[in-house]
Amino acid sequence: MEIATLITAVLVMIAVLVLGIGAVFVLGRLNDDSPTKKKRRKPPRKASSGPPQSREKYNWLIGRSGSVEGKTFHVGKRLGTIGRGLGNFIQISDENSSHVHAQFRGAASGMQIKDMGSSNGTLVNDEKIEEDSFHSLNDGDKIKIGDTVFVYWKTGDFQDEALTGKKSVKASQQKHTHAVGAIGAGGLQQQVREAVEQADGDYEKAAATLGLDPEVIATIVAASESKQEA
Repeated sequence: MEIATLITAVLVMIAVLVLGIGAVFVLGRLNDDSPTKKKRRKPPRKASSGPPQSREKYNWLIGRSGSVEGKTFHVGKRLGTIGRGLGNFIQISDENSSHVHAQFRGAASGMQIKDMGSSNGTLVNDEKIEEDSFHSLNDGDKIKIGDTVFVYWKTGDFQDEALTGKKSVKASQQKHTHAVGAIGAGGLQQQVREAVEQADGDYEKAAATLGLDPEVIATIVAASESKQEA
């Protein structure tokens, strides 16, 4: 009788223990699923201590007269040309300008321009600059090519017409030979060959460096090679 009572007591204790563990587990799950339970918050991101990023870019030419009036051209760090020819980075419709009239090069420190042996010369602030010699520009300088006028600004945030605008093609410019002859006369063939060599034969890379179309680069190289063979 005493043994039976003892066994019953042990079984009751085990049952109570099991029920207690089960109750704790159920309550824990209910607590986890409760909508009122606060989620762990992520620490706020630290604000950048650096200066705000500026949208301004270096070296702009702003058209003030002629076919480029009101247009804006981002030069940046490019090496390119201005003239009537289709292959120029900035093409102008000006009968008093040459096919490849002037060349520019940009850098973070500023921009320079030189005349490419044009018929009427290149003027900066109404003074003719020397041929084949780069002239450094200052903010607000006026560049005159034929009857077309640009104003130079070192920094700005404008729309780049050289990338978004369409270049016009006249009947006299539809053949690449015309562009090649004009560029060759301007002394740019050597620069094209050097740019292609530096780009390891990559015409697109050389074109981006000079501000010309890759097709024009290919045509100039082919014409140059043909001339050398002759």
